[in-house]
Formats: sequence, structure tokens, C-alpha cells
Amino acid sequence: MPKSAQSAKGSEGSKARQARMVRAAVDIFFAQGYRASMASIAAKAGVAKQTVYAHFHSKERLFEAVVRSLAGSIVLTLTESDVALRPSLISFALALRDRVLSPRAIGVYRTLVAEAPRFPKLAKLIYASGQEAAQHALADFLAKHMRDGSLRKSDPQFAAQMFMNMAYGHERARLLYGVSVSKSGDQRRVEQIVDCFLSAFAVEGSEITHTQHIHTRRNRGEAHA
Repeated sequence: MPKSAQSAKGSEGSKARQARMVRAAVDIFFAQGYRASMASIAAKAGVAKQTVYAHFHSKERLFEAVVRSLAGSIVLTLTESDVALRPSLISFALALRDRVLSPRAIGVYRTLVAEAPRFPKLAKLIYASGQEAAQHALADFLAKHMRDGSLRKSDPQFAAQMFMNMAYGHERARLLYGVSVSKSGDQRRVEQIVDCFLSAFAVEGSEITHTQHIHTRRNRGEAHA
């Protein structure tokens, strides 16, 4: 085999091994926090501790690699389509809750908040590529509907912040304190959140206002059934 081919094969093997170590570090860091040992990460990855140090040199560098890998995978966006406003917001809220309220996401949040003073740039990176990116995407989406008259004109950034906090704020607070959250009735809760939000930003006399009255009565009927 030519030396160039051997070098390429070795490089691919090295990258795969490094990716495996990062995946193992994600699991260990967010289960045990930053206090996790390099030995436990190496064991999870199926490599020697010296191999982890050979690739990352220190626990700080490995943690940085973990955060950067997550920053590239958590962006959540709203895509333009012919789907009506209410179903679009319901789908976005459900996807947001799945992402933010998962056991791993709660572990990530706890660990990053605890280590933010030690890694301020990384904390800002994960915030910018996650929650802030999703908020800006939602604000752009809402701004479009404010311009075309589907929603009452207001500050789209404020509206996006309000919607996102309504979508998961209560449940995330419970989970951060170790209080369980039931997934049953998740769809109906999201529909109620979306209807409440749309009522707040509805243009008086619009189709949304009429539709929201119908959905609100329906949700109240289901709640009392």
C-alpha cells in the first residue's frame, strides 16, 4: 500500500477514535459533571487514558471539544412553508420541548451553568448556537407574519422570548430541581400554549381571533371532560 494511502487510512482511524472519545465524554461529563475523571471517559470510549491525553492533552481541552461538538448539533429552526401559523408553532414548540427537556439537555444545562465561570467563551458559544439561534429564527418567522398582518405588530424578539419561555420554562425549572414531568397530555398543553400566545398577538377581527375562540372553547371542554 502506498504511504499516502496508509497515511490517509491512519488519519481516518484517528478521527474516528477521537470522535468516539468525544461521544464518551459527552455521556460522562453530563452524567457526572466536570469532576468526571479522564479514566472513566477513557473506559467509556474503550481506549487507554494515555490515548485520551494524546488527543486532547488535558481535561479542559476535551471539555472544549465536547461543547463545540454540541454547539454544532443543537440549532433548531423554523422553515418557511405553506403550513398555517398555528400548526407551525405547535410543531416548533413540540420539537423545542423534545430538545430542551430531554435528560441529556438537562444534564448539559446543569454542567454548563456550573462551569460557565471557568469556560465563559464556551458558555456563550453554546447559548448563541442553541437557544439564541432558535429565538432569532422564531423572531424572523413571527416578524414575517406581523408584516403580512397575520399577527399584531409588536417586537418580534420579545414575542419569541415570550413564546419560548411559555413553551418549556415551567417544565425545565421542575426538571432542574429533580421534580419529574409527565409527558402525557404534552400535545394538548402545547396547543393551549400556542393558543394563548396567538390570542395575545392576534389582530382584532382577524381569522386567527375567530379560530382561537374555537380552540380555546375546545381546550376548556377537554379540560373539564
